[in-house]
Amino acid sequence: TTVQTNTACCGRCRDSQNRTSYIPTMFRHLPFPQHRTDILQILVGTLYTFIALFCYMPNIISVILDIVVEKSSRLKESMKMMGLRTWLYWLTAFIKVYIVLFPGTFLADIILKATVLEFTDRGIVFYFYIFFNLQAVFYSFLLTSLLSDPKSSGFNAGLWWYCS
Repeated sequence: TTVQTNTACCGRCRDSQNRTSYIPTMFRHLPFPQHRTDILQILVGTLYTFIALFCYMPNIISVILDIVVEKSSRLKESMKMMGLRTWLYWLTAFIKVYIVLFPGTFLADIILKATVLEFTDRGIVFYFYIFFNLQAVFYSFLLTSLLSDPKSSGFNAGLWWYCS
């Protein structure tokens, strides 16, 4: 079978006088790199989803609680009466939330780069986390628009963050 495959793939060549000639070729396996088993890499790779989930959960819950408390105390409406524009209020809330989430992002980037993604460019992983933070901020703003009671909003926010 190896000879037949060899002949069918590249063994036959036709020259200009329509004669069949055979070129001697051989197939061989290329060497594989040495396999290594890193227990830390397997552990972090397996448990990373839970690490990321519980790394971001306290920050998201505190941010949602802060915004719901401001909403229930009508702080935003009193600021609007004093002349604060709505987009400026939400921009400051966005910047505040993003600054709160950034240290966890930096730490997760270092952990992932050191263990699981050692051959990946650090910038790609960092940009992934920047976009993940954007998603987390917008998701927390969505949850604050759905929640109105400060007492139950912490539990509901944690539950919805865990389920999503």
